[in-house]
Order: sequence, then structure tokens, then C-alpha cells
Amino acid sequence: MSALTVDLVVNDAAIWAGAGQLRLTNQLEAVLGEGHVFGLDLEDPARLWFSRPDDPQGTSSPRVDFVPHLIASVAPGPGTVRWGWSLEPLSSLPTTSLSRRLAEFGRNHGLDALTDPEPAISRLAPEGTELADVAHRIALMACQVVGEVPYYTFPAGGGTRGVVLLQPTAPMPPVTALDVSLATTRALADGLLVDHQRAVSAAVQRLGWRWLGSGPPWRATSGTEVLTFTFDDLGRLTGWSSP
Repeated sequence: MSALTVDLVVNDAAIWAGAGQLRLTNQLEAVLGEGHVFGLDLEDPARLWFSRPDDPQGTSSPRVDFVPHLIASVAPGPGTVRWGWSLEPLSSLPTTSLSRRLAEFGRNHGLDALTDPEPAISRLAPEGTELADVAHRIALMACQVVGEVPYYTFPAGGGTRGVVLLQPTAPMPPVTALDVSLATTRALADGLLVDHQRAVSAAVQRLGWRWLGSGPPWRATSGTEVLTFTFDDLGRLTGWSSP
């Protein structure tokens, strides 16, 4: 078995966590309509909410609330990532506790970039990756390590971006076959997949789906929907569809 790398951690999360992001998008559009703004308070108890632009606090219109878990900040100036557990004075707050799971994961799997309090961006993303995309990669790693979705990245001033995992305070819509299909398309387009079969298998497992038969073609079901994946002789995705 190949040694685990940062790229493989991103690969393993890309489809299932991407589907979770679409679930967030669907929820926000259903509750708030086309446009929304967000508010964030990291003091204990931490909270993050989405609301309509004309009512930022959501005092007289619907809003969607989450408990945020600060994972990291990505800074363009020094070109580094600061993990939540190393960000003073926030490191002592409960909101950064989940970020320590990444450091533990890094120690267990020999991923030094996850244990370094301020690793260079180049250790976590390919050279030339846009800052927003770096933040998304870090969010995907956090999803994979912690096992939670969705996530959110946001401007934190001076070009820096923050990364948080979002703990829902109310039930969210289930992930659909369409969500998984769209997430697969996006993960491929964004160059996040380095092992296609592994990424699909990780998604099926994380979403609690199950395989139908032993393939090919490879058919996975949520219990109510079926999604079919096909691969070429090199294990690369050639198609995915839902009846």
C-alpha cells in the first residue's frame, strides 16, 4: 500500500465532501433565496450564520445557523497556513479543538505539514494554486480527518482566508445521487483526484452507501437511489450516471 500523502487525503474527501457542500448550497438557496451573507463570532459559544443581505443578523427574516470549528487560516503574505491550534489567542477557545485532530492525524501518518504550526502553502497544495483553492484543499483534508461536512472558507482580512468546519444546528437535506454526480464532475475538473477508484470508494463508504454486486459496472446505492460508475483499464473514471 502506498504511503499516505496530502494529495491522497484531499483525493479521499473530494467527492463525498464536495457532495456535502452541494447540500449546504441547496439548503441556503431553499431558505434564503439566491443571495446571502454570513456572520461569524468565534468567542465561546462560537456561532456562524447565513442570512439575507437586507437583514444581516437575521432578526426579522430566516437565517441558517451553525457551530463553527476553526481549522486554519491561509495567509498570502508569508505564504503559510496557520492551524487553529496554533492561532493565538484563539487556540485556547473551544472552536479550535477539532483542528488538533489534524495534528494527531499527521503524527499518526507521517504527514509533517499537519503537525507544523505554520507550514508553507507549497507543502499542502501544488505550486501556483490560488489562495481560495488552497483553503478548499485544507477544508477537504479537515472533512476527511474529522469525518464532518460541510465546511466554509471566508475572507479574514488582508487577503487571508479562514477555514471552518460547520456543525449543523438543525437537520440538513440528505445527499442525493445528483449531488454525488455533480461533486464527481467538479472534483475531476478541479484536479483533486489522483486515484479515481479510491476516491469513489471513499465517497461510498463515508456517505453510508453500499455497493450493489462486485462490478463492473460499479453500482452504488443510498437505499433510494443508484449511481453507476465506470472506469478504464487504468482505473480512471470514464462515466457516472443515475437512472
